[in-house]
Amino acid sequence: MLENLKKEMTDFFECINSNIKDKQENEIIRKKTLDFFESIFKEIDEIIKYKEEKISIIIKTQKYESKKLQELSDKIAEICEDLYGEQEDSFEISCPYCNYTFFIDVAEDCKEIKCPECGNTIELDWDENY
Repeated sequence: MLENLKKEMTDFFECINSNIKDKQENEIIRKKTLDFFESIFKEIDEIIKYKEEKISIIIKTQKYESKKLQELSDKIAEICEDLYGEQEDSFEISCPYCNYTFFIDVAEDCKEIKCPECGNTIELDWDENY
């Protein structure tokens, strides 16, 4: 891309040299042309800088929004855990031997469990009232 631009500029100045024989006039045209291109390149540079700043702001905003979204998602997960966590598979058991109360996560097909305090086996009766 830059090579094409260099070639076009070289061709342009060769055309000026071959068609304008007066040295002073040739020099004026060359200088004005270079000044013109320089101003164009400066504007292009400014546009690129402006766009890079905008992209940088968008990236920072996206990172901030992603962080906030993750925090919100974590809070929702905590609320769900608070609301539903113990109701799914966690059951409160009071040991009939030592009266120790603990929570267990077991499936309904589990028939017995050992008390973590006294070690006695507790039979689980899965009637309709868990």
